Amino acid sequence: MKKQKLNRKLLLGFVSILLLLLLFVPTACTMTGDTELIEGILQNIDDIKGEITILTEDGQEITIKITSDNTENDQSSEGGDLEVGSPIKVSIDKCDIVDTKILKEEKPSTDADLATILPSLNSSEDVFKTLGVWEDAHALREKGLSWSHVAGELGYNKETMYAELREIIEERLHHAKELGLINYDRFKYKFNYFSELALKWVTKIFADVEEKSSMDVKLADILPSLNCIEDVFKTLGVWEDAHALREKGLSWSHVAGELGYNKETMYAELQEIIEERLHHAKELGLIDYDQFKYKFNYFSELALKWVTKIFADVEEKPSTNADLATILPSLNSIEDVFKTLGVWEDAHALREKGLSWSHVAGELGYNKETMYAELQEIIEERLHHAKELGLINYDQFKYKFNYFSELALKWVTKIFSE
Repeated sequence: MKKQKLNRKLLLGFVSILLLLLLFVPTACTMTGDTELIEGILQNIDDIKGEITILTEDGQEITIKITSDNTENDQSSEGGDLEVGSPIKVSIDKCDIVDTKILKEEKPSTDADLATILPSLNSSEDVFKTLGVWEDAHALREKGLSWSHVAGELGYNKETMYAELREIIEERLHHAKELGLINYDRFKYKFNYFSELALKWVTKIFADVEEKSSMDVKLADILPSLNCIEDVFKTLGVWEDAHALREKGLSWSHVAGELGYNKETMYAELQEIIEERLHHAKELGLIDYDQFKYKFNYFSELALKWVTKIFADVEEKPSTNADLATILPSLNSIEDVFKTLGVWEDAHALREKGLSWSHVAGELGYNKETMYAELQEIIEERLHHAKELGLINYDQFKYKFNYFSELALKWVTKIFSE
């Protein structure tokens, strides 16, 4: 019989085609039918030996072994060519290896695109669907509530709703970018695009609040009136109690004290109320940012004016002849130091026993540092009182504090120099 010679590359290509056909046929680990099929096709091809192992996308390993029983032909074949006519032995093993989800991440389905990832923001309803609260929103809407009231019932205002939508948009766009559906530039563009859509519908949702406000509300209806002491208590929301206490003959400062206020806390609370009302006016578009700042300062000054008047009678005012001389200490001698400290009688008694001034101070529990510190506290306290009474201003306060502190240091130094 005439021998035919086949090129090895042609043979391997042929075997590969057969193998691809087999991959579409689900089988168990050892496939006897497939083995017989390949043996029948290759029965006239000589000198075939080898092994091919393939891992499929389904996570299966297929091994094909091809051997020849003709050793003589093995020795006579040369140059990589094969002769026809030898018996062939083929064995095929196909076994499950692992779940493909372990080998690779699951790809998005063929129809997955941005339309299935990004939110739809084409209506007010879409906003609540994107936020994941559509069922509750729909139930409230059915009761006749406006969209703004629906949002309020669900815990949203304009700012928080818009912020949460932006977070959702950003999260979904990140997911799309990770899947390779968009690049970084597309990410930025789409984030801005969907953010604008979100703002558009959020504005519409809360439009009924703003429209009603612009028609019915004026700035005079929002801001407090601070034209007298009574207005202070009205703004604080405690006028009825304040009026009742005032009727009993209490001074305004005592009224404030009975209601739990001192000068600092009353002024701070008024400022909070002023700021809150101005914010509301700004949200309604009745004022802009510059007007907000101006009006906040204006109403704060008014508040301070009336609070100062309320607490002006906290301490009994000096007589008409009273001036700084009756409030500030006299520091013209060593004796004045002990008088200012309120320990003159004890100091005088010790001095009569022949003790030096430093020993007198030591017996009374002072050293140079503690005596000077206590004198400074007394000076500061009395100057504050004088300032509250309007006898000095802030600049005079600073000047006189330094002046009396120097006097105090002068006499304390002399006391402890003995």
